[in-house]
Amino acid sequence: MAYRADIDGLRALAVLAVISFHLNFGVSGGFLGVDVFFVISGYLITRIIVAGIETEEFSILEFYARRARRILPALISTILASSIAAGAILDPPELIAFAKSVIAAVVSRSSCSARVRSTSTTWRSSRPSDCRRVIRAASRRG
Repeated sequence: MAYRADIDGLRALAVLAVISFHLNFGVSGGFLGVDVFFVISGYLITRIIVAGIETEEFSILEFYARRARRILPALISTILASSIAAGAILDPPELIAFAKSVIAAVVSRSSCSARVRSTSTTWRSSRPSDCRRVIRAASRRG
């Protein structure tokens, strides 16, 4: 697949929208930036898979191995840097909550973990979320 500068530019704008939102620069496009980034990523991943299938060279194992080689170093670096900072500035109860979020990140369940812990009414509904049902079912087995 050929490099596309236009797609990289859109991804950069999406990332800037998210960063500006989190730094409180008065930008309200943080959620839109995340959506745009995920749509672009989905498009690129789909193109890679389709191209591999069309040339009969697609391997699901190799696909995930490439993704792991690309994503895991950033994940590990972020967790290590955040853990060092957390150990220096958080109180014990906050440190416990942080450790739980690290575990959720390592097992790729950060969104479920954040949704269950959320006190925001926009994330809660009158019926239990899928995340809560999964967590309850898993805790009953153990």
